[in-house]
Amino acid sequence: MGEPDRLPHFGDIKLARRLSSGGLFAVFEGYHETLHRNVAVKFIPRQFAQRNPKFVNRFRSEAQLAARLTHPAIIRTYYTGEAAGNHFVVMDLASGQTLDALVKEKGPQPPAFAVRVGTAVAGALYYALSTYDIMHRDINPGPVSYTHLTLPTKRIV
Repeated sequence: MGEPDRLPHFGDIKLARRLSSGGLFAVFEGYHETLHRNVAVKFIPRQFAQRNPKFVNRFRSEAQLAARLTHPAIIRTYYTGEAAGNHFVVMDLASGQTLDALVKEKGPQPPAFAVRVGTAVAGALYYALSTYDIMHRDINPGPVSYTHLTLPTKRIV
C-alpha cells in the first residue's frame, strides 16, 4: 500500500528501494540528482489522496512546517510535491536503526541508553514546540532512529 505507480525516476529523484510501508504511507530510499545525496521519499497512496484532499493539504502543511526545523535530532525535510498523482515529501535519509527494531532485535536497552535517547528526543520535541509551536502527535519508538553515537533523530512528518 502506498507505492507510487512504478515511478523509478521523477523530477530530480531516482527511487532505489522501499524502506517501509504501512498505514497511510510508503517510504522509499532515493537519490536526489541535484542535491547529490541519498534521500527518503514519503508517499501517500494515490487512491487515498484522491478521496481525501483535506488529508493531502494537512500532509503538505506538516511537511512545510517540518522544513522550517533545524535541530541535530530532527530529520531535515527538503520539500513536498506531487508527481503523476503521487503526493510526496523529500527528507534526509535517516542513518542507523529505529528504536523499535533495536528492541525487537536485542531486547530492552540499559537505562543509561534510554536516558540518552530520551533526552535527545525530548530536546527535539521541546525545540519544535518552543520555537515553532509544533507538537508531534505520535511519539513512539517506530519513527525514532539513532546513529552509532546513539544520537536519535525524530521524523516529525
